[in-house]
Order: sequence, then C-alpha cells, then structure tokens
Amino acid sequence: MPCGDERFINRYELGQESKIAQLETQIALRDANIYNDQKQIEMYKYVDAKFSAIEQQLGAQAVQNQATSDSFQLVNERMSCLCDKISDERQARQCADNTLVNYMNATFYTKQVADVTVGSTTTAQSTYNPLPAQTCNCNPCR
Repeated sequence: MPCGDERFINRYELGQESKIAQLETQIALRDANIYNDQKQIEMYKYVDAKFSAIEQQLGAQAVQNQATSDSFQLVNERMSCLCDKISDERQARQCADNTLVNYMNATFYTKQVADVTVGSTTTAQSTYNPLPAQTCNCNPCR
C-alpha cells in the first residue's frame, strides 16, 4: 500500500485528473493571453500617444513654416514696390539734372565765340553736359 498522498487510482479518476489538468492549462493560457493583450494595448496606447505628439509638432511646424513663407513673400512684394519707386525717383532726378544742365548751357554758356583767324566772324561752340547719357530704362533692383 502506498504511503502519504500516493494511492492507486482507477481509469475514471485518471481521466478526470487529465481533464482537470487540461482545463487548468487552458485557463492559464487564457490568462496569459489576456495579460499579453493588456500589455499590447498599453504599448499601443503609448505609441499612439507618441505619434499624436509628433503629429502635433509637425502640424505646428507646418503652420510656422507657412507663416514664415508668407512673411518672406510680403517682404519681397514690398521690396519690389520700393525698387519701382526708387527707379522712378532715379529717372525723375536724371530728368531734373538734365533740365538744369540744359538751362545752364543755354543761359550761361556762350554759343558763338569769335574766331582767332583773321576774316572770320564767330564759331559755334559745343555745349558741355557732364551727366551720363540715359541709354536704358533698366531697373537695378531686378
């Protein structure tokens, strides 16, 4: 006769013990699967939160980039307008300078000078214009 917990069992009890062991294994497997699922859900939530933070940063950066682009476009438009005004001012000053030189030449520079050769009367003199000739209407800003 066996001693302690050891005793003889019949086939019916062996089948029951086998069924109990199988059910306990299934329960343990189910519990392990539930635990793994919970851990995977936690990991998914963690990764999803990180991705959401990254998306928010990228969205904020996109807004900042657009604002910067708009600012540069505005500056370029204002510079273009100023260049047009500077070009107009340059042309107006050249025109005024030419008017002054022409007035000075017409008023204060003698047009006829006595010739040094005997027997001739007077010789027409060329006028002097120190300003550069306006040959192009190019815009230096562009």
